[in-house]
Amino acid sequence: MKTLFATIAIVLTCSLYSQTMTITETDAQIKKADSIVNHGKVMLSEFFVMRDTAKHTTSVNDFAAAKVIYDNVMANGTVAANDWGTTAASLADSKLMVVNSYISLYGVSFRDRMMAETEKERSKKVKYNGVEYKVSERTKTHFELLNPKK
Repeated sequence: MKTLFATIAIVLTCSLYSQTMTITETDAQIKKADSIVNHGKVMLSEFFVMRDTAKHTTSVNDFAAAKVIYDNVMANGTVAANDWGTTAASLADSKLMVVNSYISLYGVSFRDRMMAETEKERSKKVKYNGVEYKVSERTKTHFELLNPKK
């Protein structure tokens, strides 16, 4: 419910910016969307290891909210045909593609497949925030793609 209100607030905020944004406003919106995506990735990682569907819902809502912001930046941000505008457009477009891939890859069908995994399938181990969790091979692959070792 909290995430739904946050999403509504973001949509309303974006509609306030329906006219062309300045460079500063465009940059601030990109950073805001980046922060939302990062939170969504954390929630998705926690869903992978804890199998808490509320965390999955939060992550999907975060990705959808970020998509709204990136779409708004592409439509109304300062993406003029100058060096900064071209860079901002490329950056926002690439981030939009990543968010769209998260939305399509980690949707409801992914959640349902993960929740249907049996204890026998969860034989691989991953470490998250210092705690070791048992996951399936497929989940481990997705977890490692989302959380590359540094």
